[in-house]
Amino acid sequence: MPQPAWQQLVARCQKTAKLFNKRLICVESNLKEFTGWTGLARFANFGASLASVSLLLNPKSMAISGAVTYDAINPSNSHPLLDPLWSSESCQISHLGLEADRAAKIALIKHYPEALDNLWVCWEDPSSNCGRCSKCHRTYMALQLNNISHFQFSQEVEFSALSKLSPKSDEDLSFYEYLYKLAIKQHNRQLSQVLRKIIWRYRAKTFARETDRLLLHSVCSKWRQKKIAHHQLADVNVFPKYSDAIQLERLHQRIKQNPRFISSVNIGSVFD
Repeated sequence: MPQPAWQQLVARCQKTAKLFNKRLICVESNLKEFTGWTGLARFANFGASLASVSLLLNPKSMAISGAVTYDAINPSNSHPLLDPLWSSESCQISHLGLEADRAAKIALIKHYPEALDNLWVCWEDPSSNCGRCSKCHRTYMALQLNNISHFQFSQEVEFSALSKLSPKSDEDLSFYEYLYKLAIKQHNRQLSQVLRKIIWRYRAKTFARETDRLLLHSVCSKWRQKKIAHHQLADVNVFPKYSDAIQLERLHQRIKQNPRFISSVNIGSVFD
């Protein structure tokens, strides 16, 4: 992250911390660089990364926020059964927030206007919410279902773009399913139609993919992968594609070729 963007992000977090009388501590780490060097997928280690920062600071307790609710839990590196296992004798780590989906969490901070105005859900520019990415679109729908119309996006959200959204996983799908139930409950016909289309398209793709795997021995999937350039492939699945033994052997070979991990950044910095 460029320095100006980092400073904007810190300022945003500091503003939220001040609203709730909390102390902000920023930690600089090369965990992402290191796990990339070892070939570990980010989705398979982010919970461990958060836990390592917790054990570095060593508070009495630390909470990792859950992304979904109890009835939509999927295998992930941050999980209510896994996160507490990172605890030590002096630091208790918990996985919290599973009692409310994202729309319900927005309904809660609706009562804190300054916190709502400072909400940042985008992965683009820390100074704003782009209004174009899938996270902004999901948040826009949750805001609409909570009757919040004054939230500012950098660009006005185009309603026609919402129907083109495509969940990437079952966990991602659960966000849309919760929004769909809420839209039905509130008799919001426009949003419910859009969400129904998104959910139906994902399930149709899943059915086609499973049919290909079970009946055609993944012929279609293999053909599609041949058409995609190698550099375009990205492993974001928490399940390993190969056995642990093969992955470990590849890691050993990589270490032999480049035995030292040389970080391009200074690590261990804590900003209070």
